[in-house]
Amino acid sequence: MKLISANTKLVGLIGMPLGQTFSPRLHNEAYLGLGLDYFYFPIELADFSALPKLLAGLRLMNFGGMAVTKPYKVEILKHLDDIDENAKMIGSVNTIQIIAGKWKGYNTDGIGAVTSLRQEIGELAGRKYLSFGSGGCARAVCFELAKAGAAKIVLTDIHEGSHELSGEINRFFPGLAKGIIAGNPAGDAAIEAAVKDSDVLINNSGLGMQPHLDETPLPKNWIQSRHICFDAIYNPLQTRFLADAAAQGCQTINGLDMCKYQGTAQVELWTGRTGSEKFMHETLAAIMKEKGA
Repeated sequence: MKLISANTKLVGLIGMPLGQTFSPRLHNEAYLGLGLDYFYFPIELADFSALPKLLAGLRLMNFGGMAVTKPYKVEILKHLDDIDENAKMIGSVNTIQIIAGKWKGYNTDGIGAVTSLRQEIGELAGRKYLSFGSGGCARAVCFELAKAGAAKIVLTDIHEGSHELSGEINRFFPGLAKGIIAGNPAGDAAIEAAVKDSDVLINNSGLGMQPHLDETPLPKNWIQSRHICFDAIYNPLQTRFLADAAAQGCQTINGLDMCKYQGTAQVELWTGRTGSEKFMHETLAAIMKEKGA
């Protein structure tokens, strides 16, 4: 068991909910393997308005870094001392590097996603992508896909976020992105047409994880066997979206490798050390064996 001392560098994961995350186990095994006196733990925050108070307290403690997940990846921007240029473009932060008391925001989600996708499907350039969801995760993933040479990116959500994010992407990559608001007849018809026109369908919405386990962003009969279906969720390993896609004969990819690759980038930002991928990979294999996967 890891013992925390006065010298231990703490790493906190801020989000809600966090009961499903593998990150504490992945990171702590990596720190043990690398011989680093770091300890990673979850910090659930249900009250969105309490974020400033939480951060003020955390700044007084011996933190070596912070991780940020739903629903705080965009809100956290207001509370940082500096923001990496890539994260500033994305408009979302999942990683905070702390040096001499200064907090600087980065985003490793998109790096994790595109690394995972390349590993599974090869070249990303020239493909058409559809993202369900337009929040912090979607921001990171879609900006990285744009940088990787996507031919088209369609974003859908039940609110104006899809238009806002597509507009921000188009500022840097003119004409590449289109936003559609779901939940109305015209929007749903446009989404169905976009699904037919897309090569890769990506669930960045959070539907399929707690507390929305049996939910999916689209009807099963819209999915065609030629589609590649990627879900940023990794617990459960197979969301309803991926189960429906598999039943339609699609290649499916869950968020496990995305989690691993974005995590290894975080460790390097916090500690300056490489080599954590090996330990995270071994830990994921152990978790999958425990789950019978």
